Amino acid sequence: MTELELQSVEILVDQYRQQLIEDIERRKRICLTSNSKDKYEYYRTCIADYFGMSKQRAFNIKSREDAVMFCRHTLAWICKIGETSLPYNYQTLASMMGYVSHASITYSINEIQARLMFTHSDRVVIRNILEVMGYELVKDGDNYTNKLKA
Repeated sequence: MTELELQSVEILVDQYRQQLIEDIERRKRICLTSNSKDKYEYYRTCIADYFGMSKQRAFNIKSREDAVMFCRHTLAWICKIGETSLPYNYQTLASMMGYVSHASITYSINEIQARLMFTHSDRVVIRNILEVMGYELVKDGDNYTNKLKA
């Protein structure tokens, strides 16, 4: 590549990076000032985008694919734990996610708590998702929770 081509590529990368930062900041503002239904959709979008999946695929309740199940479990955990928690009861959240029973939400939360405790790679993924949303992962006694970044 010539010097001019390298400069052009650097400019394009910088523009793309700035566009991503602005998009993330816009999403954070929407999340912090919106109602619970908007936050739920924001969480779904962030998780699906992180894994490079469509929301329809990422939260397909019929799929037993590990990545898809991890997306669903992560969404349930984010919606019920810490400062990202939404004011829905377990049954309402289960219905929103397409589950039949609130027990699926309980299972999902327990599954993520176990993964956070014992699997470093899963902890890194969830930490990264929370950071995109403007939160941080915090160890609270024997469990993990999340809080808004200072």
